[in-house]
Amino acid sequence: MTPYTIFSIADGRIRHIYASDDDADLHLNTPNDCGCIEGGFSGETHYIDTSGAAPKAVPRPSVPTLAGGSAPHHLDLSEIPPGSDVTIENEAGDAVSVADLAAGVTLADPGRYRVRVDPPFPAIPLDQTIEVA
Repeated sequence: MTPYTIFSIADGRIRHIYASDDDADLHLNTPNDCGCIEGGFSGETHYIDTSGAAPKAVPRPSVPTLAGGSAPHHLDLSEIPPGSDVTIENEAGDAVSVADLAAGVTLADPGRYRVRVDPPFPAIPLDQTIEVA
């Protein structure tokens, strides 16, 4: 059986993998709003780029990780993809959403901070803890 990746034509999101050696069976199991390419690719790590002559699987871009430092510590968020939702939570559970990624944010107090970045597709979300000494 040959693996095929079934993907959304609209945005390249991988829906599932289907195995078949029968073209008619493959087309019957590919929804109208989807395409398929040969090969089994994970939607967690890849998406299907449909901008070229033929669709192809490409790795999803990663959001850059952020480094901790000494308080007060300025987090530069300028490399985070525009349109991302960024939430920073301290050890007490107080969370803030960062609206202006270009300005970044300053962490005034020492401690551990959980940083969650939910970027637009196809970038991979980030959930990381940083230490401010």
